[in-house]
Amino acid sequence: MMKCVHVAVAVLSLLSAGQSAPVSSCETLIHPIEVNGREQLLGKWTPIAECTDFSSAKLLTNMLMASERLDITAANESDTINVIQLGRCYTFTTQMTLVNSTLSLAQPFPSSVVSLRTGCPDCLIFSWKFTIGGQTYRALQLLSRRNTVTADELKEFMRQAECLNLPPPTILHQETGFCPDDSPSIETATTHLTSPMNDMGSEVSKTLERIMNTPVSSCETLIHPIEVNGREQLLGKWTPIAEGTDFPSAKLLTNMLIASVRLDITAANESDTINVIQSQKILGRCYTFTTQMTLVNSTRSLAQPFPSSVVSLRTGCPDCLISSWKFTIGGQTYRALQLLSRRNTVTAES
Repeated sequence: MMKCVHVAVAVLSLLSAGQSAPVSSCETLIHPIEVNGREQLLGKWTPIAECTDFSSAKLLTNMLMASERLDITAANESDTINVIQLGRCYTFTTQMTLVNSTLSLAQPFPSSVVSLRTGCPDCLIFSWKFTIGGQTYRALQLLSRRNTVTADELKEFMRQAECLNLPPPTILHQETGFCPDDSPSIETATTHLTSPMNDMGSEVSKTLERIMNTPVSSCETLIHPIEVNGREQLLGKWTPIAEGTDFPSAKLLTNMLIASVRLDITAANESDTINVIQSQKILGRCYTFTTQMTLVNSTRSLAQPFPSSVVSLRTGCPDCLISSWKFTIGGQTYRALQLLSRRNTVTAES
């Protein structure tokens, strides 16, 4: 999706049949076609382009699908297929059922997919609906047996997106290579995201929701910023325990990209500045990212990668840090709440 939600969203790749000469009328372009059996869906496919009305989908798509392919295989049940999503380098597997030319799946998001007409002889075009957080979204996806399609084939897909009143598609440039699915070392070379993606309703998220929904009578105390007298109390190693934000797609991003983060905060040369060194594993690879924050009047500020200000809130956890963030992306200001601890876990009360 895009990923658009995409580690879960792109997974809906699968459907299409009748190929015909290019057409231009919206009525014909977006009319679902029949899929007579799963055989025409099986095999290896490369995502070429995607679009969706799911917020922040373009960011997800570019982050997670630039080197992705799909391998669709037959499941034991006659009306079911296995969809194996191979990224660089991660795998995600789900099952979809095919009934009356519609593909359906329950995890990680309830979704339905139909196939649309295309003049591309070795392509699939999926029109799908999926539900996240009680909201229903739409997406359109172009897959091909090849790694690229012609300008006319891409133009037809973009016209279909336009007919469905979807945003302009994100074109995926498959230039960074694929994971070697035939490699004997793939078990150690890739990260398997099936269980985490299907388990995104975690207890950590539920705990954070309970914190955010604390009775009004105690909110004044809970959300009042506290003084930070010097940077010393911020220094050291921290583990992110839970996060919440009103930034679109944040829950998906948090589960996919922040599940293995560690922070090391050190003193910078300037007395009012700290170095924040973030180490994390993304899709099976370890990365570090360092930024500097200034501490003035109990507020931490940074300019990159997004202008942000951070204050600390009260907590009954003796070795925790609760940070309330405001950050700006694309001219819009968002908020976030983050719980860090010196430990890897905290108590239920915390």
